[in-house]
Amino acid sequence: MAKQTKAERIAQHLTNEGYREQTSPSRKYRKFVRGDQTLWLGKCGAVRAGRTVSDSVSLSGFAA
Repeated sequence: MAKQTKAERIAQHLTNEGYREQTSPSRKYRKFVRGDQTLWLGKCGAVRAGRTVSDSVSLSGFAA
């Protein structure tokens, strides 16, 4: 079995934490929503928080 990518592992973790994936207007980011929180997951595993992709801030540096 192939190893999961970083983005796949993060998507699984977000789903386990109660986030639901919604259709995204962006081709670069997947959209995950829980309550009023919106997270954006990039193809290489970058995580951003904000209402829209352009208004979001990166969270990837905080996960180290």
